[in-house]
Amino acid sequence: CALPILFLCTPYFHGVEPNWGKFYSEHYSRIPSEVRQQVCASLLGIEEGRLFQWEMVPPKQLGGGKTRISDLLATDLTLLAYKRFYVTLILWDIIREVPHATICSRYQPLSRAELLRLTDLASNFAMMTSSFTTSLGWWFFPPLFETMAARLSVGVEPDLLPLMKIEGLSAKRA
Repeated sequence: CALPILFLCTPYFHGVEPNWGKFYSEHYSRIPSEVRQQVCASLLGIEEGRLFQWEMVPPKQLGGGKTRISDLLATDLTLLAYKRFYVTLILWDIIREVPHATICSRYQPLSRAELLRLTDLASNFAMMTSSFTTSLGWWFFPPLFETMAARLSVGVEPDLLPLMKIEGLSAKRA
């Protein structure tokens, strides 16, 4: 499953506000149950109960009236992780070759321009992460991030990446 690597390739600050009313019922529920248990809960820390709760009562904006620094940081970091996961689900649809019109209607009010900006941001972030892990000597990670950057830039499954190197060939045609 590409979700953990895709989550690491998702930029922290992306400008997309989740539609909390649909996050659990329409987006999170589309993930296969074994992936939800193994990847979302254990690796990424995404709790199904919290998504269900926030579908009923959306979380407050960052800060939310907290007075203690420790409370502020814990709440804000949790909220940022869930917002980042929401964007990861959008990017997951892109690399699974879901048509852009379907993605935009599924994640309203996301426009096509915002979707293209988001894919560019994520692709660049993946390449920067690849460079960072190379400089740290973590030899296992750079190929993963480079492959994900290529998939995000053209929006295809990994088996179509060699075809996308042919000049003039679109993802739809490949």
